[in-house]
Amino acid sequence: MGMHALQVLPVLALLLGRFRSGRLDQRTQVRLLVVAGAAYGGGTVLLTWQALLQPDALTLVAVAALLVATVVATGVVIGRRRRTGPAEPVEVSAEGGPDRADTERVEAAV
Repeated sequence: MGMHALQVLPVLALLLGRFRSGRLDQRTQVRLLVVAGAAYGGGTVLLTWQALLQPDALTLVAVAALLVATVVATGVVIGRRRRTGPAEPVEVSAEGGPDRADTERVEAAV
């Protein structure tokens, strides 16, 4: 299962970029990939634990905790994006730096 993460995570990154690029900014996509990677790592640890020890109720509780933590982390990442809103693109002036109007707007917001 551990080696399959080398296939699953890049495919997830491609899918997030292709189908959600209009809804999710790049920072949110990266955060979702971090959540998926952590969940995948946790699942690998749980499978190793289950293989070395006799599965019992504690194993089921650990699996449930991993699932809940993954769902909560995904909700936090998506909820954080909704609170802050999508990032606005910054226009670049002919000199190569941010446009003066964008700089003033950022300074006024801070």
